[in-house]
Amino acid sequence: MNSHSFHSVLAESLATFIQYKQALNRKYRTEALTLRLFDRYLSEHHIVSWESIDKILIDDFLKSRPRARPRSYNHLVGVLRRFYAWAVLQGFTRCNPVSTELRQEGSQRMRYLFDLHDAKHLLELVRLFPDRSRAPHRALVYETVFSLLYGLGLRAGEVTRLKLGDVDFAQNALFICETKLSKSRIVPFGPSLADRLQCYIEKCHGEKPEPNAPYSPS
Repeated sequence: MNSHSFHSVLAESLATFIQYKQALNRKYRTEALTLRLFDRYLSEHHIVSWESIDKILIDDFLKSRPRARPRSYNHLVGVLRRFYAWAVLQGFTRCNPVSTELRQEGSQRMRYLFDLHDAKHLLELVRLFPDRSRAPHRALVYETVFSLLYGLGLRAGEVTRLKLGDVDFAQNALFICETKLSKSRIVPFGPSLADRLQCYIEKCHGEKPEPNAPYSPS
């Protein structure tokens, strides 16, 4: 993204900031869209200098972009705050005018760490799942997915994006592509999990599985 994507007095700085974040291997797409909205707001209100942007203007911009969910509102505030923190370090402005308080997100689910006993009990329970017309091998699918999550510490999104070709039984390893922060990594697994994965593939995908087929049903 270059400065031609922006049109306000901060155009060049906004573009440079986004390029800086992307150089750190960050996609920064939604953040770029947020900064584009801010840039448009500055242009429409004929802001001509950094000094003209104060807390009042920032709050007015935030009011112009109503957010029902606290998380969405806090993301909007956070993007502006990080941009200005960077701008202060670069010497573009003296202070950060983004002092808006974040909204409380309310109660969140308490995180729970499964120990080995809990994990084994969970696998015993999912083995009792009955098959359905649209979900054959339902128990085996859940058992295998939970084994990957617990045994290898994978994220749920990493498991759902996993393809059959990402499983290397010669090296007993999984190739995790485009994970958090757009990075990829190789995750080794032991012989016990290898047997479990091999059994799953044979029962759910046949003897000649398609490498690009998703590992688990969506």
